[in-house]
Amino acid sequence: MKKRKTYGFLIGFAGVIAVSIVLLWPLFRHGFFITDDGDWMVIRLSAFYQSLADGQFPVRFLGRLYHNYGYPVSNFLYPGFLYVGSFFRFLGFSFVDVIKIIFAISIIGSGSFLYLALRKKYETLSSLGGAASFVLSPYVTFDVFTRGSVGEIFAFLPASMLLYGIMAHVYWIVPIATAVLILGHNSLALLFVAPLWLLVGLQPKPWVFIKGMIIGVGMATFFWLPALFERRFVIFDRVSVADTFTYFITVKNWWLLGVGVLAALYILFIRRAKFTAFERACAIIVLLASILSLPISAVLWSSVPSLSSFIQFPYRFLSVSTMIGAVGISAAMSLVQKKSRIYIFIIMLIALGGYTLFQQTKIRYSDRIEGYYSTNEGTTTVKNEYMPRWVQVIQTTRASKKVEVHSGDATYFSGKETPQYIDGIVEARSDSIVQINTIYYPGWGVTIDGKLTPIDYTNTHGVMRVNVSAGSRKLEASFRETGFRLITDIISFAFGVMYLVWIYTISRRS
Repeated sequence: MKKRKTYGFLIGFAGVIAVSIVLLWPLFRHGFFITDDGDWMVIRLSAFYQSLADGQFPVRFLGRLYHNYGYPVSNFLYPGFLYVGSFFRFLGFSFVDVIKIIFAISIIGSGSFLYLALRKKYETLSSLGGAASFVLSPYVTFDVFTRGSVGEIFAFLPASMLLYGIMAHVYWIVPIATAVLILGHNSLALLFVAPLWLLVGLQPKPWVFIKGMIIGVGMATFFWLPALFERRFVIFDRVSVADTFTYFITVKNWWLLGVGVLAALYILFIRRAKFTAFERACAIIVLLASILSLPISAVLWSSVPSLSSFIQFPYRFLSVSTMIGAVGISAAMSLVQKKSRIYIFIIMLIALGGYTLFQQTKIRYSDRIEGYYSTNEGTTTVKNEYMPRWVQVIQTTRASKKVEVHSGDATYFSGKETPQYIDGIVEARSDSIVQINTIYYPGWGVTIDGKLTPIDYTNTHGVMRVNVSAGSRKLEASFRETGFRLITDIISFAFGVMYLVWIYTISRRS
């Protein structure tokens, strides 16, 4: 009997990998598929890796972007996949292949953790059906091959880990999954908070999970707290990145809702008494998330501006309904007879797999050389929304020199130049002003002959200018952690130590 259970478990795992390959096989083709965001994500990864390799940690300011004037996008937008991607780049993979690897790991990992979670409550076929409904869901296919949303796909992995930790009562995984989810994608972390807290409240020991999630939030403090605190430095709140009301699910793309909605309706309105409180809660989450993606919720989006600001696209709520919907699929399948269960599984697999394969016929590929990504200097955001507020005139070309004499009689001799460090010698025959063609952002500091000097960035381009007195002067400029960011780094480290103590305590009690 034990061997049969083991075989069934392994067959289910093999099934998860098989359905993942159905979705991922286009990744094996040479080149990169053309999507809304894919190329930008490769470019951002290359700039991030360059800054990380040059010693910036945590990485916040990407000096190569914005025409080599620098751009603080990594201080605000989901750096999780960039850290993971940098590891694979270090191993020698091209930037395009790294993104493909992240897609593959995220999809296979998400499906596997979902399967593990579902297997704690359901038999093999029902669990595989739930996991397959996520992997082959129209929304995931859309996210990968139309949007190219690396951050969202990556965030599914910690979200599924968190769901597994809750359903299987694996406490130690909760803090790690929570921290990685926050780093993985800002918006998805917010979207998953309320549903997961609801599910945690239905567990026998909810406080243990809550404590684990709090530790996870603390471990990610180095990212989320500066991102919130320093929004006042950038134009994000002044810019409308997208027209929220054009991104609802309508009759033109209704299939993105997926089959989880049908399972949720079945659980709540047809066989409600047959399901547990946990399953009914999952069904409610699926329906509410689906409703928030529909035009019927437009009044809410209009009355809560912060919803549009943080979430931007109503269809992002399908990330929640698609993943939590896997529980409903498994629960519904487990109620029917085994023979009917097999038929349901086959029909669902044909429908979802067929849709996925059909959408893949529309994929177009580009075959750009590596240098296109590693030298591209765009901001990688839609409307330069993380530009510092003091930048009044947007640059459209790279400066001919990184450091130049703005006024006075002087000559600059360049030395070392990296995305976060510049040094050189200024031979000033009179008091002069030297301009560093990098936009100022808190963390930049300039010294003249080893002494910290004030930075003037009140010019229209927001670049750094410093006064240099007559004589031969050594100029150094570097980007480092501010005092506030350093405190958040220490807080994250402290919560990391707390996590180790916490899991040691739990292991002693078990």
